This record gives sequence, C-alpha cells and structure tokens, in this order.
Amino acid sequence: MQEIIDYIVSLNIPLINEGVARFIMHVVLASIVAVVAPAMLIILTWLERKIIARIQDRIGPNRAGPFGLLQGVADMVKMFTKEDITPATADRVVYNIAPGLSVISAIMVLR
Repeated sequence: MQEIIDYIVSLNIPLINEGVARFIMHVVLASIVAVVAPAMLIILTWLERKIIARIQDRIGPNRAGPFGLLQGVADMVKMFTKEDITPATADRVVYNIAPGLSVISAIMVLR
C-alpha cells in the first residue's frame, strides 16, 4: 500500500501530499469493502439455500431473478415493508426495547 501512496505523491499533483494520498487509499479500500461484502453476503446466502434445498430434494430459490439470485433482495424488501404491530395493552417502550436488551445481554455474556 505504501508503494501506491508513494506513486500518487510522485505524480506531483498540487495539494496532494502523503496525508491526502493515504486518505484517498482509505476511501478506495472502504468503497471496495462496501461493495464486495454485501455482494458476498447475497451470493453465499443464495448458495447456502441451494445446497440445503439439494440436501432436502427441493428446487430452492428460483422465483426472484435468474436462478433465484435476487432472492436476498426480495427478502430484504419483504422485511422492510413488514408492518410493525404493538399490542394495544402492551407498554410500547418496554415492548420495543426488550428484543434489543436480550441480544445485548447475550453478547455481554460472551465478553
């Protein structure tokens, strides 16, 4: 990575010193991670569903997009459009905070 930073600095572009070149490298690397990580998540989830379907002698995801590749996107849209229902007699704050508190306490036990 230092070689790339040295190359950017050696281009003699005004206002680009080593600090700016390092910042540019971090932005580029963060952008790559921000694109590759979700893509890998979708692909690996699709692959897992296909393998599990094969084990169970089913077809697996095949409705959303070609070969079911957009199933993850369809699941995401489905989750974001679900209605949030709180029972009328429930304490709204406690009802909505309880799942988060249980997850946080489980994570704290692991530490």
